[in-house]
Amino acid sequence: MSRTLIQIISEETMPNLLAAMAIKPERIIHLRTSSMVAASKALKRAYAWVCPETVVTFVGIGDSPGMVETNEVVLRTIAGCENPVVNITGGTKLMSIGAYAAVSRRKVPSVYVDTASGMFVDGLSGGDFASLFPDGTEIARVGCQLTVDAVATANGVERVSDGKRWDGYAALADFLLRDPAAEQKCHKAVIDRVNGEPRDFSQAQAYFKKQYERPLKIPDPVGALGARAGLLEKRNGGYCPASSWLKKLLGFNLNGGKFPGHMLFEAIGEARWPFSFFNGNWWEIAVMRYLAEQSRYRDLRWSVDAGSRGGASTDMEEDILGIDGVNLLYVSCKRGGERAKLSRVLEDVNSSAKRIGGKFAHKMLAVYVDLQGAQATRLRNRCRDLRIDLLDRNTVASVKKLSDGA
Repeated sequence: MSRTLIQIISEETMPNLLAAMAIKPERIIHLRTSSMVAASKALKRAYAWVCPETVVTFVGIGDSPGMVETNEVVLRTIAGCENPVVNITGGTKLMSIGAYAAVSRRKVPSVYVDTASGMFVDGLSGGDFASLFPDGTEIARVGCQLTVDAVATANGVERVSDGKRWDGYAALADFLLRDPAAEQKCHKAVIDRVNGEPRDFSQAQAYFKKQYERPLKIPDPVGALGARAGLLEKRNGGYCPASSWLKKLLGFNLNGGKFPGHMLFEAIGEARWPFSFFNGNWWEIAVMRYLAEQSRYRDLRWSVDAGSRGGASTDMEEDILGIDGVNLLYVSCKRGGERAKLSRVLEDVNSSAKRIGGKFAHKMLAVYVDLQGAQATRLRNRCRDLRIDLLDRNTVASVKKLSDGA
């Protein structure tokens, strides 16, 4: 049966996306105020991930509609539709009441998307509600089809990358996770090189060429695992960064050559990677593996660019993104330590998670170094205020140890 789904658009777009996924209408009509045009356009782009064949049209409503105006608009829209069903979840309370009055008057089926209880709820306005959800009204039934792309797009983020491969570094990260003394030595071995990097990009080639010839003062088992992962190579009497990470940077003519700036940033990032790994990025891999072992999380991605459709240099790189139920999972990973400004990090986690996943995003901060004293109390209290879950080293280390040959 051909259906038309009428949606009232508000800032929180997930209820509208979930209803579209469940009902799979041939046509969707957005009722939107001028302030909700951007949200409406984001939703339309998101439909391409979950119901690409659906035709989307738009109906404008005044900027501050009350019950009466919303009621009139919904009545007119219903009259011009074939087999309409109205999602009464969006908009203000007054708009929802106006919409409900309209569907009740015309005996048209309506649905309320109750994400808290995980159910599509019958509005009891009339019509055959059961036929809309022949396989059941559990949101999880369609939520399992959600991807990071669909959720991010619905929240106005035009592009999310697939992330980078992480499994090749898993054994090395697992070793560092379970041997804090070795991890500390590795961190000490690279911190001066990270902090000593020149700010003048024209000096980057000379600086990194020199650093790549100096062996890192790290334990031999770490070096061997790093070489196996392609991060290091045995040279000059020890383990040095693998020269392959430097090739892209050495290919630039920094004396008068013309090239897009973001390409140089990318090349410097690659050259920096062997040092960045031991400076804390290994912890992201350990956290990624822990999350991958938990059945509740899906579509996990590490080192993800999220931003504009063209992949501009202004895109934000996020540590870990995924899906938890019908919500985005947002994870920020920090090594921590005495000088770490973790309280400031929490504000960034809160705003970035909302930007990509909306206000219901599941937020996590993973900290490797054990929190102590007043710092720990302040951080935990602020996490509770912002509804950010705190993930520590012991929890991450609860997954099965990888063998040396993994």
